[in-house]
Amino acid sequence: MGDQIRAIFWAQFRIIRNYLPRTSAGAVLFAILSLLWYGIFAAGGLALAFGLPHAPAHNLRLYVSLGLLGMLLFWQIFPIMTLSTGRSLDLSKLIVYPIPPSSLFAVEFLLRVSTAPEMIFVLFGLLAGLMRHPLIPPFAPLWLLLYLPFNLFLSLAIREWMTRMFRRKRLRELLALVFVLIAVLPNLIANTSLGTRLKPVFFSLATGPLTPWHEITGLALGNNSILSMAVWVLWLSLAWLFANRQFTRALAVDHSSPTDSSQR
Repeated sequence: MGDQIRAIFWAQFRIIRNYLPRTSAGAVLFAILSLLWYGIFAAGGLALAFGLPHAPAHNLRLYVSLGLLGMLLFWQIFPIMTLSTGRSLDLSKLIVYPIPPSSLFAVEFLLRVSTAPEMIFVLFGLLAGLMRHPLIPPFAPLWLLLYLPFNLFLSLAIREWMTRMFRRKRLRELLALVFVLIAVLPNLIANTSLGTRLKPVFFSLATGPLTPWHEITGLALGNNSILSMAVWVLWLSLAWLFANRQFTRALAVDHSSPTDSSQR
C-alpha cells in the first residue's frame, strides 16, 4: 500500500512538473516569479511572528478574526483556480485499482496542502506571533493548528462538489459565470465604492459569534470556554463530514456508466 501511495504522490508531482515551462529561460522566469510570490507571504508570516508580540491585546480578537476569515476566503478560492487549470490529479480514476477509498481520501486531503501554501506561511507566522505575546497563555495559540485541517477538508469538499457540477451540462455555464465573478470581484472591491460599502459587512461577519474563525480566535487567545471548544469541534466535524461525503459521491459518479453521466 505504501508503494501505491508514493506512486500517487509521484504522479501528482509529474502533473505539476509538466505544467511548468520546459525551456530554461521560461523555467528561470517562473522560478523567479514563484520566489517573489511566495516570498511576499513568507515575509508576511515573519512580520506577524515579530510584530504581534508588541500589538495591544485589546485589538487582537478583532484583527485575528479578520485575518482568519480572509485566510479562509483565500484558501477556498485557490482550489477553484486549481480545478480550472487541471493541475490536480483526479484520484477518483484510481478507484479501479485495489486501493481503499479511505486511503484515497487521505491522499486527496494531503494534496490540498499544495493548493494554497501561502496561507500556511501566514498561519504559522500568526501562530508564532501569538505564542510570543506576553499576555497570551503560551500554548493557547496551538488551537490555530486545527485551522489547517479545517480549511483542507473544506477545500477538498468544494473541489469535489464543483468537479461533479461541471459534469452536468446545464450547470456548466452557470459555474463558468461564477468563475468570472470570482475573478473580477477583488478588482471591483479595490477600485470601486463597493469595497467601502462591504467593509462593515466583512467586519460583522468576522466578529460573528459561533463562526469558526471567531471561536478559534477566542481559543487561541486563551479564552478556553466549553462553548467555544464545542462549537469548534462541531465545525471541524462538519467540514470532515462534508469532505468525506463529497469525495464518496465523486467516486460513486465515476462508477456510473457513460450514458448515465451524460444524462446528469
